[in-house]
Amino acid sequence: MKISAIETIHLSRGITVHVGAIQWLWVRIHSDEGLVGLGETYPHPEAEKAIIHHALALVLLGRDPLSIDRLWAIDIAL
Repeated sequence: MKISAIETIHLSRGITVHVGAIQWLWVRIHSDEGLVGLGETYPHPEAEKAIIHHALALVLLGRDPLSIDRLWAIDIAL
């Protein structure tokens, strides 16, 4: 199984906390076998989206999504 796509979904309607409004960026990781994983990030969705698509996706696509420890250990030069 390999990561085949990385999708981001910006939820502009967030919540307001003591530091102000927080917006989320949902991240869906698709595999070539049809499995999909879901994660989230905040508080700067536009910046995080750029990092995901311009840096992280380049090293994650084609890798085994079940090798979580190995994926965390990848050295990414941003």
